[in-house]
Amino acid sequence: MTTNPFEPGTDRHELWEMLIRRNVEACARVDWDLVAGDFIAENFMGLDAGDRSDPDTWTLTFNALTAYRDSWLNSARTLTDNTGNLREALLDATVLQQVAVTGDSAVAYKVVDGWVASGDGSQHHLSGRSLHLCRKVHSRWRIQGLVVNLSDSKPDMTPVSEGIQYLVQQWQA
Repeated sequence: MTTNPFEPGTDRHELWEMLIRRNVEACARVDWDLVAGDFIAENFMGLDAGDRSDPDTWTLTFNALTAYRDSWLNSARTLTDNTGNLREALLDATVLQQVAVTGDSAVAYKVVDGWVASGDGSQHHLSGRSLHLCRKVHSRWRIQGLVVNLSDSKPDMTPVSEGIQYLVQQWQA
């Protein structure tokens, strides 16, 4: 089982706890309440990249946190209905490949790539790539917006690209 690789007390450690540990636990339990406080509901926005690298083709799928919550719950139910030990499999399969922190803003690139046994003994591929746009509010990291279903192309976040900086600035405005 994967443990938090970041130094305790750092922003990266706190982001890992929010984006991986709590999210995995909530998914395995199909319990949105475990992660509801990790989001900033006001002005929340989520894009679906549809596994395409061209941002011109991405769609605004989640115009409110409730839309994302409903999709998240549906995905969690589907995963837990069809798989065995989901919690451990997700923890092993999920990494923050890049984290860029600037003051009270952060962008984290999360990759899920692994396998879990299905109820019938077959293997189910766990796969996904997402960008999480985060803000620190009252000394706690929260998710302001995200881009899901990114293509396999790894984004350049070292330093944070101009496009991502622009998105962070827009969401903070």
